[in-house]
Amino acid sequence: YDDECPNSAEDFDGFMDDDGCPDLDNDGDGIVDELDSCPDEAEDFDGIDDSDGCPELDDRDGDGLMDADDQCPDEPEDFDGFEDGDGCPDEDNDQDGILDAQDRCMNNAETYNGYMDDDGCPDIAPRENLNGVHFEFNSAKLKLGSQQILDELVRALKANPDVNVQIEGHTDDVGSASYNKDLSGKRAKAVVDYLISKGINGSRLSPQGYGEERPIASNKTPEGRLENRRVEVIRMN
Repeated sequence: YDDECPNSAEDFDGFMDDDGCPDLDNDGDGIVDELDSCPDEAEDFDGIDDSDGCPELDDRDGDGLMDADDQCPDEPEDFDGFEDGDGCPDEDNDQDGILDAQDRCMNNAETYNGYMDDDGCPDIAPRENLNGVHFEFNSAKLKLGSQQILDELVRALKANPDVNVQIEGHTDDVGSASYNKDLSGKRAKAVVDYLISKGINGSRLSPQGYGEERPIASNKTPEGRLENRRVEVIRMN
C-alpha cells in the first residue's frame, strides 16, 4: 500500500493503520496515546480531570446524574434522602442554619424559641410566650400576621406528637376582671381552634383564660400593659 510516512513505521494500534504513519495522538486532544486513558475519545478540557485524556461530558462529578439534569454538575449529590434528584449536595436540608452533620432533626427546622435551640429540632419549651400573636380590639379574632407565629407552633406540635399543651390567654387590668377573664378565655380558644384547623388533635390542647390574674409587668404603663396582653403555651408533659 502507499505509505504516507515512509520513514516512520506504522504503529498498528487499530487507528488508521493503512496510512503507514504512527498515530501518537489518535483522538487529537493533545495528550499522547501512551498517557491518554481514553486514546480514542478526546479530552473535553472542562476543568475536571483534564490530564487523563477522557471527556467528562455526561457526568462530570460522577454522582450518577447526567450533567444535563444536574443542577450542580461539579458537586456530587449526597443522596441523603432529601432532594436527591437535583444533583446538589444538601448540607442543611431544613435550612435552619444548623448543618446536617450537627442537626438531630435534619429534615425538621429548629424553632428558635429559646429552648434547646442548638439541637436542630422543633422543640416545645416548658413555657413559651407567643410573641406576635395579636387580636382585634376587644375581640378574639386573630390579627393578620398571627398565623405565621401559630404555624411555627403547629410545626413543633406535629414534630412532637406525644406532647400536650395548655394555651393560656392573659390580659392587662383595663376593664372589669370578669370581662377580662372571659375575653382571655375566648382568645385562648381561638388559638386552639386555629391549631385544630391545621391538623392538631384537639385532645392535645387545653384553652385557659386567666384575664388579669397573672401579670408579668406593671399595668401602670402602656409598655407593661402591652406585655401583659399575651398568649402563652405551657407544655403539660
